[in-house]
Amino acid sequence: MDRQQVGPFDRQLSIGDQDSSREQSNDPELPAVAGSDLVGRKTQMEEVLGGVLRYGVVVSFIILAVGVAGLLFALHASRGRASLSSLIPSASDNVVIMRSLSDVLGHLLRRDPNGVVALGLIVLMITPILRVVVSALLFFLERDRLYVAITLFVLAVLAVSYLIGAA
Repeated sequence: MDRQQVGPFDRQLSIGDQDSSREQSNDPELPAVAGSDLVGRKTQMEEVLGGVLRYGVVVSFIILAVGVAGLLFALHASRGRASLSSLIPSASDNVVIMRSLSDVLGHLLRRDPNGVVALGLIVLMITPILRVVVSALLFFLERDRLYVAITLFVLAVLAVSYLIGAA
């Protein structure tokens, strides 16, 4: 029968016994193996957090692409030509700077492509903050008070830095 040494405890397992979990053992000091519930929950948590980042970036990209396409279409309609270099304003252009969400909303309501691009950038910036919020929620559901506190501290630091930057 094939036997192998496993971990620092040098417990011998047959090849077919590798999927046994901690609950099946009478020894509470044995480490949990790859099939345990804890590893499964961590993997699910990583998948959720990875999904938040992945979908945030994809949604942001789609919004930005629609905005850039709208800008190119508007430039083509007004000047008869459109290129990516024409998206960069010159010193003589009347450039509108959006400084708040209400400015972005106003541009969106007027169907201004600049507002769509600004919305795409906002979604991109909010994505990692949303990841921190989802992390705090997942740690709360896991009843992991230490990591809830750490995650809420990180969220507070992000909020304070936003408020300082907005002033």
